Amino acid sequence: MIAKDAVRLGNPVETAGRVLTPVLRIRYTVAGADPGVGGFGSVEPLGLVLEEAGGTFFYAFDLPKGWDWVSARLEV
Repeated sequence: MIAKDAVRLGNPVETAGRVLTPVLRIRYTVAGADPGVGGFGSVEPLGLVLEEAGGTFFYAFDLPKGWDWVSARLEV
């Protein structure tokens, strides 16, 4: 069985002079043996990193999961 629970930064998007980078939680589990393999997974948006006017800000979609929580789990 393979299980993964990670936080990743998505591809940045530039729009209206701002750079938006999605913060995503990736979870999946794969189990089984040949010939049958099964599993499940999910991608959950956690927030956005916004770069504008010389500053960088994090806006969480789930308030208890602030930047400290995200940065401790980021997969580089």
